[in-house]
Amino acid sequence: MSNSTPEFVLEGEAGRYRLGGVADYANARRLLEAGRQRLGGDARAELDLSGLTALDSAGLAVLIAWLGEARAAGRELSYRGMPGPLLPTARVAGVESLVAADAR
Repeated sequence: MSNSTPEFVLEGEAGRYRLGGVADYANARRLLEAGRQRLGGDARAELDLSGLTALDSAGLAVLIAWLGEARAAGRELSYRGMPGPLLPTARVAGVESLVAADAR
């Protein structure tokens, strides 16, 4: 039996990270934990979202959770590069300004 869970890539260091692949319901829990481990040690971090190929409401909830956790811990987290085709998901949820700082 093959693993059909959509994959994501979360990589980087020293406050500069990149998220690519799929951020959706199927992998939201793994993505949430990966981000907590990877992003949790920086006082200030920027996450480039330009590598995302798919995003649903669960993936969007992960991005929002990371922001909330960072703020609660006195850390700064910002996003950039949300791919244009994925912006409607954030727009419909009313959180475009949170996850797409450079959105027009």
